[in-house]
Amino acid sequence: MNKRDYARMYSTKLNKVSAISSFGFLEVIKGFTFFDLIASKKPILEVGSGIGTITKVLLDNCSNKIYCYELNSFCRGKLMAIKKRNYKNAKYRMQVTSNIDDLTRINFSQIIIDGPISKKQLRKVVQNSTDLKLVVIENYRLLQRVWVAKVLYKGKFRQQFVEILHNDKPSAAVFFTNKQSQTAYFHIIFDFILVLLRLLPKLILHTYLSKGAVLLLGKNLEIPFERKEPKTSFRA
Repeated sequence: MNKRDYARMYSTKLNKVSAISSFGFLEVIKGFTFFDLIASKKPILEVGSGIGTITKVLLDNCSNKIYCYELNSFCRGKLMAIKKRNYKNAKYRMQVTSNIDDLTRINFSQIIIDGPISKKQLRKVVQNSTDLKLVVIENYRLLQRVWVAKVLYKGKFRQQFVEILHNDKPSAAVFFTNKQSQTAYFHIIFDFILVLLRLLPKLILHTYLSKGAVLLLGKNLEIPFERKEPKTSFRA
């Protein structure tokens, strides 16, 4: 079973999830963590760990060491509380930091982005992650998606981009990655172009509409929430 077949199979399970978007995203994390083609004992980086919601899912569902990068001091306190009470052996499996330089020499197998990180910082982290197999971006974060694609291209990774939908709206992005040698440059640039063809039109439209809304109304548009049965799905 290849990655695309697996993702289609798993999306069937996600379609049955009747819950809020964040729970749908956690289900994605659980599923892709166990995917045999990306399963690894290498460390996982969680960017924007918050109070540890996703961190606990990782602690529950894998044995990897987890590095939590969090800028907010209150949230770091909550993360340290999880470590202190040794939840799922967190005392030995979990590291919490607000300094990106602490992470630049670690070979990560997975990166989960749920908070702010600059393109320069991300490039530093990816540079040494030769075993990187998966990058997951929570929520829409369109600009971060473009940054990730560019960083992977510069780092000589092949990449396959898929999008997780919830209520027919983007909920998360998944990049399957594979480090390549210089001889595979054609494949690397081909993958990068395919991803850009999907992301750049959305980014341009989003920027145009956002600026137009500010000019016309002097504030951001608020889209009314429409209550309906939640549904999470997969778009390759």
